[in-house]
Amino acid sequence: MEQSARHEVAESLFNELLQTPLPRLGHRGRSGNRLAVVKIKRSILTVVPFVFAAVFFMFGFRFVQTECVNRAVKQGDLAEVDRLLASGATVNGTGANGMTPLMTACAAGDIAAVRHLISLGADVNGCSKYRSALMLAAETGHADIVQLLLLNGVDTDWTNFRSEDAYSIAVNRRFTSIVDLLDRK
Repeated sequence: MEQSARHEVAESLFNELLQTPLPRLGHRGRSGNRLAVVKIKRSILTVVPFVFAAVFFMFGFRFVQTECVNRAVKQGDLAEVDRLLASGATVNGTGANGMTPLMTACAAGDIAAVRHLISLGADVNGCSKYRSALMLAAETGHADIVQLLLLNGVDTDWTNFRSEDAYSIAVNRRFTSIVDLLDRK
């Protein structure tokens, strides 16, 4: 299904959600007390497409695609990563918490995924407000990934909003091999 067709389907779901009346409030008397009772008209299965449409329009199609790529990276499914990227997802897109697929691979410690994403053009300097790919590799103690990122020209001076960098994280976590790698840079 091409992208414009996906947008039309999501837009029609979203419009249907907007036209769906809210559940009516009924009153049931019991010993003089009036209790509000919500009459649920639809099952959970009919609500799921509406929730998807709302998420789709709140965060956008690229967000949903990148989250799928991030999930495939976490599972180590590089064939699924390739399929998603071929269908229109971007290798440098951001998902939940600003995580790019490369950042997800660094956090998971999957060097094969890191190599693969870099070969596909992933930005080694991609970062969120909180951390970078290098910081995630340093934080989780993956010296081999830190070395691979260094070989691909990662910026070692980037700091987050707390003024932390990869070096300070490696020092705090006592990952001496990573500290040595970052000292040599």
